[in-house]
Order: sequence, then structure tokens, then C-alpha cells
Amino acid sequence: MPTGFHFDAAKCVFEIGAADTPGRGQKRLYLTHIRANPGVALVVDDVVTQPEWAPRGVSVRGRAHIHPDGGQRLGPGFGPIWTEVIPESISAWGIDTATYDPPNFRKIGSAD
Repeated sequence: MPTGFHFDAAKCVFEIGAADTPGRGQKRLYLTHIRANPGVALVVDDVVTQPEWAPRGVSVRGRAHIHPDGGQRLGPGFGPIWTEVIPESISAWGIDTATYDPPNFRKIGSAD
């Protein structure tokens, strides 16, 4: 499901929403999965192709909470349902490391 996200630095959470699709609402499969197991992963990645092939990205693992209202504030066309992800660990590759070096990893909430 294509989504949009916003990082709320003040609360240190990711806010994720999706397009408003009439009739789907609470029936979306990812919501069913989150209700069954709130442990989630959010991956944002892309590939720089010039001057050479360079994949990069961030993986955020944490706990998700579904909110039934307020998702419209995340962007035009977004539906009311949104998900809050509270990070427990973050892994990043190709951003602050060389392209094929091992990813940087850190736990959140520990002594950083």
C-alpha cells in the first residue's frame, strides 16, 4: 500500500497515512496485520543512479498504534486513519556510510 510519512521530531515518532479509499477504511490488510502484531518495520529506500549505482535507505523497527482520526493532516487526499510508529531501532545504509559498507544500527531508548 503506498503511504506517506512524517517524522515528528518533538515526539520522536513516525506518522504514516495512506490515500482515502472509500469503502476500504478499517479493512486494509496492513491494519489487520498491525492489530495482530504491532511490531512493525518501516523501510524508506531509493537508488542514486548517477554518477554510479548507489542504493541507500533507512529501516525503522518499532511498535505501531492505529489512530482512527486525524490522518488528513498528513497531506492532500489522505484518509482519516493513520498509524504512529514508535522507533525501537534504526538501521541506515548508503546515507552516512559508503554505498556497500555495513549499515549503521542503533537502538532507541538506550544510552545513545
